[in-house]
Amino acid sequence: MQSGQADFAVVDMTGALLEHGRGTFTDLRVFTAIYQRSVSCIMALASRGITVPRDLEGKTVGYTAGGVNKTLFPTYARLAGVNEARIRWVNLPPPQLRPTLLSGKLDAITEIVIGKPAVETADCGPTGAGELRRCREVTMLPYSNYLGDLYGNALATTLSTAMGNPGIVKRFRDAMLKALAYAIGHPKEAGQILAKHQPTYKAEAATAEVQAAEPYVRSGVTIGDVDETRVMQSISLLQGAQAIPDTGLRPEHVVSLELTP
Repeated sequence: MQSGQADFAVVDMTGALLEHGRGTFTDLRVFTAIYQRSVSCIMALASRGITVPRDLEGKTVGYTAGGVNKTLFPTYARLAGVNEARIRWVNLPPPQLRPTLLSGKLDAITEIVIGKPAVETADCGPTGAGELRRCREVTMLPYSNYLGDLYGNALATTLSTAMGNPGIVKRFRDAMLKALAYAIGHPKEAGQILAKHQPTYKAEAATAEVQAAEPYVRSGVTIGDVDETRVMQSISLLQGAQAIPDTGLRPEHVVSLELTP
């Protein structure tokens, strides 16, 4: 989107705030929230004995460069009382994170909370009758436990598109929200469709992920809602954690409020 090759993109709201706050991509405008809470987390196999954030000290954690989970981790660590200097980070491409964790070469990885079913069932073999077989247990350390004000994924466009063609933004927004509402209302069908297009992904695991996503999508508000006050709270939290400088950043600098649902 930044290079002009896409009109819209799914971004992490916190990532958008960090880009604006640091001045690295200020032409970005969010117009719809997908997740009302951050889905970022650290995931570990239960056998590694990681049950609280401080257990990450002395461990090896996989991540992907540029991913918001790693970018946001220093803020999470500061609030959770973790000494990040004691963590050994290993940079891997996204497709390699889960397999490397399952191989035992990592203690934990950066992940999203709704990815739990896929990791617990990976390579577990069929059970028949479309049942989901979980052959391992994983531990989740959600960032939202310490960063409760933060939104998760959101839809974004450029400022020039938001201002120059608001009609197409609204039509795209409405179509995406209709699809999102249908998907979380029909998780089994959504899982089957995903598996049809990605045969290596189990339909049952995809269904479980959609079900896990629903409370993050609905969360007691209109689907897609973006609240100006909450965005300001997120900005204040990131500034207080010294993730971005206090340069007068406001919600309207990041969110096209007139284009939100």
